[in-house]
Amino acid sequence: SLRLTLGLVAYEFETAQFDRARNELDQIVREIEVAESVLSATVAGVSSPLLFERGLVAALDLELSSGHPPVALDVSGLDAGRRFPADIEAAVYYCCLELVNNARKHAPGAAVAVRLATVDDRLCFTVRDSGPGYNPDAEPASPGRGLRNLQARMQAVGGRTEIHSRPAAGTTVEGSVPLRADLSRPAPHRSFG
Repeated sequence: SLRLTLGLVAYEFETAQFDRARNELDQIVREIEVAESVLSATVAGVSSPLLFERGLVAALDLELSSGHPPVALDVSGLDAGRRFPADIEAAVYYCCLELVNNARKHAPGAAVAVRLATVDDRLCFTVRDSGPGYNPDAEPASPGRGLRNLQARMQAVGGRTEIHSRPAAGTTVEGSVPLRADLSRPAPHRSFG
């Protein structure tokens, strides 16, 4: 549909039908927004079998330790084996992975660390890199697709994120999600020998 509409826009520009071309371009923008929201909703529903079976800590530990360079994972702020509601585990898992990938992309070779903790009935995470950082005030006002997806994931579970960065000081992203105590469940007893 987008290809056909773009072909029509090209024809309208070639034949000086500028008002019609503008209308078609507006339609393209709306179609892209719909496609982006469908993709975001689809991705939000995708889950990792490892995350489902073993939980947030084990899934992140395996994922982060297998990358290059490995990412330090600090879970000293969590009760051993604690599980969280599936939607919260998925949101935090994918946000942490997105942020680590973002750090690797924008700060290649920099040390990256992830920390998980529970504080005041909230599951909190921090992803910190020792990269070049940036001046958030000088950056464009519109976040990229990765950050928009991250914000959508967090909003879907009532969470929030904050980005802290300055040139030559790395970047830290902090997020937290309220826990619904009645939905928390203990981790199944497993041996990971």
